[in-house]
Amino acid sequence: MLVNASPRSLLSGAEVDVDRVLQKYNRGEFHHLFPKAFLKDRGVQEDSINCLANFAVISGVDNRRISKKPPSQYRNLCVSDELKLCSIMQTALCPLSLFDDDYDAFVRERSNILLAQANRHMDEG
Repeated sequence: MLVNASPRSLLSGAEVDVDRVLQKYNRGEFHHLFPKAFLKDRGVQEDSINCLANFAVISGVDNRRISKKPPSQYRNLCVSDELKLCSIMQTALCPLSLFDDDYDAFVRERSNILLAQANRHMDEG
């Protein structure tokens, strides 16, 4: 579902080569939107950290640039044009609330977006 949305990398907005991602497991293309280290430091449990709502498909280059930065900090690495950023975030099925650093609120909002997208796919099938 994340790949079908034609994702663009969060920082650069470049198209993610989804064929490459799907042909072989490429860990560098799967990104924790809220980095694991950031969440572990806040006492978040591993199963919550690794939930689907916390994953996006981005380029390996962008993933390395983000590293362990919280979303509010890596927001400064993203494209500065707000309209472009909104478009990029839509391809990631990701709300802009990501950059508020409120993990629980983000997971709720993104889960709703992912559920709505899954329902659209099922209605089309």
